[in-house]
Amino acid sequence: MAMSSPDDEEIVRVSKAWLALQATKDPQYDWSVDAKEEWRETGNYSAMSRYVLQLCRDVAPDDDVTIGMIGASPLEDLIEEWSDDALSLVEGEVDTNPVILQALTFVWSRVPRVRQRVDAILAAHGKTRA
Repeated sequence: MAMSSPDDEEIVRVSKAWLALQATKDPQYDWSVDAKEEWRETGNYSAMSRYVLQLCRDVAPDDDVTIGMIGASPLEDLIEEWSDDALSLVEGEVDTNPVILQALTFVWSRVPRVRQRVDAILAAHGKTRA
């Protein structure tokens, strides 16, 4: 289980394990989901935001399936839990981080104002939700 205040090395370790889980479905990497959930459940925005950005650095930029999973799970969790801060983070990244922009197309929210803001970010970059 991950510590509540992970250092950069732990963020990288969890990112790589989560990506390995997506690629292999090997249960030895299930702990990476538990780490993400611990950060979310304990309100650790810093860990979650650093983790999402690390995933976007670690994933192959042409791995559309895994990028979709980043959007539908860790990125969506980040946005659902901390909508304003998370969307500000995304807005600051999308011009230089094409992976996070692509992942954002897989984020769905039940909250109308969040959905509208996601759609506005995507539209500003010629994208729509997947």
